[in-house]
Amino acid sequence: MGGRTCQLLIHAGRFEGNRLPVGRQSPSTATTRIVLPPTGQRSGACAGKFVARINFEPTHLEGPEIDRKYVELLVAVLLDKPNHAEARDWLAHGGPNVSRTLGRFPNGDLAMKTVNGLYAAGASSVIALDNYGDASTGEFCDRIAIQLPEAPCLRQQIRDVCRQVVAAYQGAFLPDSDFGEKCLYFLLA
Repeated sequence: MGGRTCQLLIHAGRFEGNRLPVGRQSPSTATTRIVLPPTGQRSGACAGKFVARINFEPTHLEGPEIDRKYVELLVAVLLDKPNHAEARDWLAHGGPNVSRTLGRFPNGDLAMKTVNGLYAAGASSVIALDNYGDASTGEFCDRIAIQLPEAPCLRQQIRDVCRQVVAAYQGAFLPDSDFGEKCLYFLLA
């Protein structure tokens, strides 16, 4: 009952045969190789049944293309949610009894000043992502996406504003180096 060892790749929880589906063959795609022993080598209660021996080979992926793709996918996922708005508009139109807070800024005026500073530095748009709360408890946002212009000097000015905000109020932005990405992800928590 000998046989060949069969190898399958699992991608996104599905068996895909011996390769990834077309369009998903990317170095950033995580896969797990499963090795099935030949039928004659399965023993005990598992004899004759589908048994997998998982050999996980971790892959360390890094580099500018991975960082750029990570940020763009993260922002795209958050933009797919319904709870986002242009940051300036969201801060300005909270209503008379609704307080809106952005990150660790002590008040809305400082948050608005920072958003305006990002626009003044050259940002095409600033989007408040994943807003939550309600009128009774107040609304809060601790993530923004900053759409970047193409001009390298403006892109650097926007990163400089972000670094000033991090120094004063904490937070982090990705990517911290310019990789030609379309936007920055800024966590203000």
